[in-house]
Amino acid sequence: MCGRFPSLRSSIPSIVDTGLYGELSYCISIRAPGQSLQSMQLSQIRYVIPDLLNQFAQFQQLSLPEHGGYGMINSEGNGMCGSWSEFLELFFDETGSGFWYGWKQLFKAGILEQDYFEAWYSRMAELAEFVPEERYLVHGDFHVGNIISDGKRITGIVDWEMGMYGDFVFDIATMEMWTPELQFSHLFREYTHEMGGRIDSFEERFLYATLFKSLDALRFYAMKKDRGAYEHIKRFIDKMAAG
Repeated sequence: MCGRFPSLRSSIPSIVDTGLYGELSYCISIRAPGQSLQSMQLSQIRYVIPDLLNQFAQFQQLSLPEHGGYGMINSEGNGMCGSWSEFLELFFDETGSGFWYGWKQLFKAGILEQDYFEAWYSRMAELAEFVPEERYLVHGDFHVGNIISDGKRITGIVDWEMGMYGDFVFDIATMEMWTPELQFSHLFREYTHEMGGRIDSFEERFLYATLFKSLDALRFYAMKKDRGAYEHIKRFIDKMAAG
């Protein structure tokens, strides 16, 4: 990953080897010094937030392959869909192969509530027109557990298994969903304004991305039969809806 984007400072650790171990894929990278933000006190995390904002902003400045596709990045470094909207639509399709094949059976034989899910899915669909087709590098699982710091700066952003090309606002929504106390959404918008930029249709894109990530989390925890985590996501959605 880092080798493909040499302009980014070393927050993406260099990969030294990849391969297969039986049916499992592995990736070995240079170890980033420090520990995950998840293991730090909130005051320690806030100390390195300015560097994290700067690092995150660099993702939007990367020069990507001109015809590299959208969505999940394959082993050749290309997105697997022809457009970002195509990826978003296919993501909740139950007819494809893989982990989510037939996932709508959870409505009948699980804790996933169909009326609740479909109401918010419809709201998300109404916002699709605001989602841009510009291509950015998206981490896909951007939260404090995947960010390494030595206490002074960000030394590594790791676990790019869900890396994709699409709208960077999805990473902001992920961070906000799991650590709302950091107010990353507000801070990044302030940072962008201070740098002389703006994020078009941010509110609509953010709500779309937040619903997308939240609905995906609902079906995931329903699949795991994790009632506690499922209800936590529902409370997050309801609180967001209340403003």
